[in-house]
Amino acid sequence: LHGYLLLAEQLFNHGQNYAQAWNFGPLAEGEQMVSWIADFFAQRWPTFTWSTNDQLQPHEANILKLDCTKAHEYLGWSPSWSLAQSLDQIDKWYKHFDNNDNMKLVCLEQIRLLTNTAEH
Repeated sequence: LHGYLLLAEQLFNHGQNYAQAWNFGPLAEGEQMVSWIADFFAQRWPTFTWSTNDQLQPHEANILKLDCTKAHEYLGWSPSWSLAQSLDQIDKWYKHFDNNDNMKLVCLEQIRLLTNTAEH
């Protein structure tokens, strides 16, 4: 969210110079294998399981990553949360959703948490 707000500010102030593709994601040291992310959720959701098999499958990347160098250099952006913190908030969001909680309040609280972290 913080990166998109910084980008919106630059688009407003400098227009077309910033109207291009941008990546926002974890720092390189925060990158993890796809299996690590699947395991992260499997530990938190007892009904979630995953496995691999030896059958011929379409190619899938073992690691998903974004090059966020441009956002860092031109917007001064860096992630406010680690990958684990971000995934923890995603986990909480889905648990609230499953409980039929007030998702507007859940989203506003998560935005508040993120913006408080981004300001420090």
